[in-house]
Amino acid sequence: MGWGEEVVPRLCVLVALFCLSCGQAEPGRLPSETARPVADSAYEPRYAERFRLEPAGGAWILTIWPPWHDPAVPGSGLRYTLLPEGSGPSADDGRTVQLPVRRLVTTSTTEVAHLEVLDMAEVLVGHSELDHPSSPSVRRQIESGSVAEMGGGSRLHPELLLEAAPDAVLADFMARSELERLAHVEAAGVPIVIMPTFLEASPLGRAEWVVVTGVLLGRFDEAKAAFEEVETAYRALAERVAADLEREPDRVAPTVFTGGPWNDVWYVPGGRSYTAQFLADAGARYLWADEGSTGALPLDIEAVYEKSLDAEVWLYPSSWSSLQQIVAADPRLGDFRAAREGKVYSNDRRTNGLGGNDFWESGAARPDRVLADLIRIFRPELLPAHELIYHRQLEPE
Repeated sequence: MGWGEEVVPRLCVLVALFCLSCGQAEPGRLPSETARPVADSAYEPRYAERFRLEPAGGAWILTIWPPWHDPAVPGSGLRYTLLPEGSGPSADDGRTVQLPVRRLVTTSTTEVAHLEVLDMAEVLVGHSELDHPSSPSVRRQIESGSVAEMGGGSRLHPELLLEAAPDAVLADFMARSELERLAHVEAAGVPIVIMPTFLEASPLGRAEWVVVTGVLLGRFDEAKAAFEEVETAYRALAERVAADLEREPDRVAPTVFTGGPWNDVWYVPGGRSYTAQFLADAGARYLWADEGSTGALPLDIEAVYEKSLDAEVWLYPSSWSSLQQIVAADPRLGDFRAAREGKVYSNDRRTNGLGGNDFWESGAARPDRVLADLIRIFRPELLPAHELIYHRQLEPE
C-alpha cells in the first residue's frame, strides 16, 4: 500500500500512522536476464530502517520489521530465508522463499512500481484491487487477463491466493492479525513477505525497498543499480537547493501546510515525517517542521486555521479537485492566503481514471521526480524548464 491504495477511509488510517521527480525520461527498463546466484555479501540499507539483508551460506537472510515490531528491539522482526535456485529445503525455523520468485501477488502499488522499474511485470499473477495500478506494463498484464484480483485493500481472500499459486505474496499489512488470518495459506507453501514501506520516514528510505523486491525476483544487481541512480538524482537536487539557500541566507523560505479536514480532524505530517523531509529538501518552510514526530498529528480545524492562515502554499488538500470544492466544503477554508492567491496544489495529475494515483506508485520509486516537482513549486527559478509530473495547481472550475 504505502499510500498505494486510494480508498479514502483506508487513506485516513494510514495518514494517522505515517502521513504524508527530476529526470524527464520514463522509468528505466532493465533487461530480463537469467536469474543470477544470490550475492555473497550483506546489503546494509543506507536509508531504509525496516529491512536488513545478510548472506548465509549462499542464501540471503532477510529481516523485516513490520508495524507490530520495533527495529530498536534486539531480536525483533520477521526472518525470511531466501534460498537460491536449486537449493534444498532450509533448516531455518523462519519463513522460507525459494528464489527467484516467478509468480507474485502484491497488495500495494508501491511494489507494482518495482516491477515496472525492473521490467518484470510478467511475474505478477495477482493484486489486491486491479483498478489501482498505473504502471503501463502491469496494466497490459491486467488487460490481458494474466492478473487476478485478490480482494479489497489488504483483505486478501485465502481461496483466491491458493488458486493463483504464487511463489510469494508481498503484503503491506498494518496489523499482525492480517498475517495470522492467512496462516493456512503460508502452511500450504505460499510465503507472505511483509513490505512496510509506508513506515519509512524518508523518501529515499521508501525507494530503497526496490532492493528487497529485486532480491526476491533474482534481480539484486539491477535493483541496487536502479536505486543508486534515483539516490544520485535526488541528492543532486537536494544539494542544489541547499547551495541556493547558502548563497541567499537572508531569503525567507516559502511557508507551506498540507492536507485537509476529515470528520472534523485535520491530520498534519509530523516534523520528522516523509512529507516533512520532502518539503525541507525542496527548500520550503513547513509550519510543523519543529514537531518531532514521524507520524501525523490529529488537529482540529481551528488549530490549523490559526497557524496556516497566512501560509503561501497549500499542498494535498484532501480529495478536493478545485478551489470551488474547497470553499463549498467549508467557507473558512477560502480564508487561507494560499487559497485566495490560487497557490493550492494537488498530487493527482497522474490518476489513471479507475481510482489509482501514480503519485503513490511510481512516485514512491522515483522520489527524485517528486522532489523536482516540489522545487518547481517552491523555488521555480532553480528548475525553470521542469514540467510538473505528479502535481497540479488547482484552478477555478
